[in-house]
Formats: sequence, C-alpha cells, structure tokens
Amino acid sequence: MNVTTKVVKEEVNVDVIILNDQQEDAIEVCNEKEIVCDSNIKMPLPLKTILRFAEKVMDKDSGIRYQLPFSLFGIGRKTCVLREDIIDICNIGEAKTLTLVAYMVYLHSQDELSNYIFVDPFLINVEHNTQEVRARNLCSRLMASKSNQLVLAPFNPGCHWALLAINAYNETVYYLDSLRTASRVDIRYSTDTAISISNLRRIFKQVVNNQYGKQ
Repeated sequence: MNVTTKVVKEEVNVDVIILNDQQEDAIEVCNEKEIVCDSNIKMPLPLKTILRFAEKVMDKDSGIRYQLPFSLFGIGRKTCVLREDIIDICNIGEAKTLTLVAYMVYLHSQDELSNYIFVDPFLINVEHNTQEVRARNLCSRLMASKSNQLVLAPFNPGCHWALLAINAYNETVYYLDSLRTASRVDIRYSTDTAISISNLRRIFKQVVNNQYGKQ
C-alpha cells in the first residue's frame, strides 16, 4: 500500500502521511463518542481512529519519524514512534520509551507547562547508563532550569514508569511511583550527585560574575 509523505517544517518536524480514498475507508469508524474494540476495551473515537490507522495503513515494522525540538531536552535529534508501540498504547498495553517521548513533546508544546523542564528518559536509563553518566545528564538539565521550574525526569525502575520531580534550587525531590516501590539507591545517588554538582556550578558562576563585575 503506497503512502505519500511530506515534511512539515515547524518546531517539531513530522512526516505527515497523506491518505488516499482507499486508505481513508480502511480506517473509517462510525460516528460514536465511544467504541468497543476487539479486546473489549472502550476507547474514544480519535484513539480508535489512530489504532485503525496503525493496523490498516502502516506497514509492519514501520514508524512515524519526527525531529525533537532542541528546547525539549537541550539536544536536537530525530526519533520515531513505532507501529507496534502505537498499537500497544491504544490497547492500554506497555508504554515504551519512544511513546513516552512523543507524549513529552506534546506536553512541551503546552504554554501552561512552561514551568517544567523535561529530561530525556534515554539519558537516565537505568539499564544502559552508569550512575555517573546519569548524574551528569541529569545535572545538565538542572542547570537549564530556573528557580520557579521543576525538572521532570521519567525513568523505568522495572516493568513500570516512575517520575522524579526536582527543584535543584531548594534541593527538593519528589519521587512519584504509582506502585510505591522503594526508592532505588542508584537513582538516589544519581539525583543527589546531580543536585550537588549543579549547585556548585551555580555558585562558581555567580562568584566569577561578581568578580568580573567588580573590575
């Protein structure tokens, strides 16, 4: 099934898929507020449409590629949402890292969330980074924050997602875990180290600025 794509050049560059009549018919759903899918899960009509699009139009092992805005994580890179991840999230299955990043892009675009700084979950991944690397990556985002901002750092302690909400200026850390698992020692170490380093850097920067200001 051929799909025509074009790139929309905005802050978030997404490959927009233009559907032909046959493809539109394949994902057409009845005009109801709520639909029951094959797994007997009630879902809103827009979500059902997205699910049918992934199942009927997207090729197996394909994905939707887009460019992350630099302001989101402090780095610019391309990423994607895989077809299997879209199907999983629509069926209330496992929320993969790529899916979470896509949701963070949406949150970042909302003006009312300007008091939050986001951390790339890939950079603080427990499985693929050492404590020191996680602390360094987290520190860079803490340095980008202001005194009235919280730094949101999602991570996976094992089979589910948890969230760190950090204000480095008053050294406050909120550990949000829906399963209420114990706070991991390695996460605590990385967080404490990142806060300490970021505060030292701010103090040093302030001293340097004051010194040059007197000259």
